[in-house]
Amino acid sequence: MLPTYLDETALRSLGLLTLRSRRALLGVTQGIHVSLKRGHGIEFSDYRNYQPGDNPRDIDWNLYARSDRMYVKTFNEEQNLAVYIIVDGSRSMRCSIGEDKWSFAASLALGIAYVALSQRDEVSLAVLGAGAAFRIKSLSSFRQLAPLFSGTSDNNPDLATTFRAFVARTRAPGILIFISDFLYPTETLEEVSYQARSKNLDTTFIQVLSDFDRHPYDYPLDDIFDGETGIRASLASGIDSSDFDTMLTSHNRAVENVVTGSMIRFVTPADLTDPVSFIGANLRDVGLIG
Repeated sequence: MLPTYLDETALRSLGLLTLRSRRALLGVTQGIHVSLKRGHGIEFSDYRNYQPGDNPRDIDWNLYARSDRMYVKTFNEEQNLAVYIIVDGSRSMRCSIGEDKWSFAASLALGIAYVALSQRDEVSLAVLGAGAAFRIKSLSSFRQLAPLFSGTSDNNPDLATTFRAFVARTRAPGILIFISDFLYPTETLEEVSYQARSKNLDTTFIQVLSDFDRHPYDYPLDDIFDGETGIRASLASGIDSSDFDTMLTSHNRAVENVVTGSMIRFVTPADLTDPVSFIGANLRDVGLIG
């Protein structure tokens, strides 16, 4: 069953959007993206000298009239793209205190997958720590993706290792979207960023933080359990709110510096109330959605 965010109205809205790559990549079949492959698309690329056997319809006769030499127009073919969507499946992402971070992340992943499938792209979607990825080629099988996000998990994957394993299976350069709270050491993020860059993937990282992640001291808890480290920490005897805000701001700034230094798009939702609007507006602002 799809998250409640993704009702039929939301899916119709998402179906009107397009996923964009910042550069031309080599696709697999016919689609809407400009490809590195030259052929009979609609976007003009360049001229080349006429060679015997070329189709006379490709000759620029106006240029021939001016230069007395025959040149053939070449075009960029339009092909589909491989779209890879990875969701951090660690315990902190499944935290049930405050806003429903997991449902929001699932809705983002499925919503972006729906946009890609609507334009005939090939989608691979994985939850780190939940086993193998799904590879989906058409909207008719879109709802097969939903079980990836159902239930709970006691797994707390080694993000760098599981991310590397998924990226190693990518078959072709394409678009990669990684959804996480990024509440782990920057060394891990550096490894993840390197893996994405090494495969020539046009990458976007989406940081999903709940209100509890930002302001845990606002919640009436005597202590909290860190799902990533297994450590219990007392809020009453711990740091005060201003110290926590300073540390979180410093961590997020370090995360953004690592990501942007790797030429990766980085965006964080202001709240977790409307994933469809976030896809249509905020991801448009960073150039992932057209």
